[in-house]
Amino acid sequence: MRKIKWGVMGTAYIFERDTARGMSLAENCELVAIAGRSMEKAEEFRKKYGFESAYGSYAELLKDSEVEAVYIPLPNTLHYEWTIKALQSGKHVLCEKPLAANAKQAREMFQAARENHVFLMEAFAYQHSPYIKEIRNLIEEGAIGDVRYAEAALITSDYDHGNIRMRKDTLGGCTYDLGVYALSLVQRMTGMEPEKIHTAAVLSEEGIDTYTT
Repeated sequence: MRKIKWGVMGTAYIFERDTARGMSLAENCELVAIAGRSMEKAEEFRKKYGFESAYGSYAELLKDSEVEAVYIPLPNTLHYEWTIKALQSGKHVLCEKPLAANAKQAREMFQAARENHVFLMEAFAYQHSPYIKEIRNLIEEGAIGDVRYAEAALITSDYDHGNIRMRKDTLGGCTYDLGVYALSLVQRMTGMEPEKIHTAAVLSEEGIDTYTT
């Protein structure tokens, strides 16, 4: 089995908590390069997770000809910029959710992938669960009849107000953080996109949504 040579753009907690373990278990994954905002942090991750190279900037990682695919766990506001740059560098991209700030950015990102003949995917781990695949198959086979109503909800306790998920300038709020899961799941299960959207939200003093229906 040929291994895909990966570069990781950022020393994020989600990589440490989840993705690093998954990549280490994948038989077709090779950790080639890690980039951080500082060389010191990148070098720390290189040693800890067994990367071959470490870079003190994201741009340096994209110049590494050994890197075939890039995982981007950067803050929400950086997804668009660095995904586009990675695609234009000829790298396949797995980008954390939410992929983009809006539909216009998402369309431009997928267009960049097509133009550069590379693959772009949003990092929803649940999409690869055998349970999800089986449920979708059962729905398609009509096991529960026609789907007329679906409801999904994700709830978490308040983050500290210094958290980037609680700041408007870093695309904070419950829709970007959690709502994307519910929206993605319903569309995956039904195989349909919404024709109309009606939304009601409670906004914080900072201008982010703390509750959205």
